[in-house]
Amino acid sequence: MNKLHRTKLYTICFLLCACGCTPGTNNPPTFPVSGVVTLKGTPLAGADVVFVPEDQGGQAAFGKTDDSGTYKLTTFEQGDGAVAGKYKVKVSKLDAPKSGGSGKVFASSEEELEFYSPEDGDKVQISKNLVPKKFTDHNTSGLAHAVAAAASTFDIKLD
Repeated sequence: MNKLHRTKLYTICFLLCACGCTPGTNNPPTFPVSGVVTLKGTPLAGADVVFVPEDQGGQAAFGKTDDSGTYKLTTFEQGDGAVAGKYKVKVSKLDAPKSGGSGKVFASSEEELEFYSPEDGDKVQISKNLVPKKFTDHNTSGLAHAVAAAASTFDIKLD
């Protein structure tokens, strides 16, 4: 391979890596997005964060907060971030079922889930959302973030 072809090959590989594309995939490039979720000033562990694209047909991104309230978004692969675009954001956190946690979802509403627990016969357990209701819907949360072609931070304060 001559020097000119080798230079072109290196340039193509560099551009693929720089834009977040992976050869052989049809996924659009993603960019890291992370932040901290707090509820009344306290880090919120175990919360689900969902970025819903404003553009219909866009790809949603998801994250779960760790013990320090920090999340990292995932779209196609763990921790890859989000596709560039405008997003509305929603956050939820359900308390655990009251016994064992091995039950299955039986029915749901916007604020709580009911669990069927085989260990307790037909007993239904209620799991409530610990986040104020307005934040659990991307249309009412008032939370929005634009992802650009670079890493970004979006801290979420639920007050």
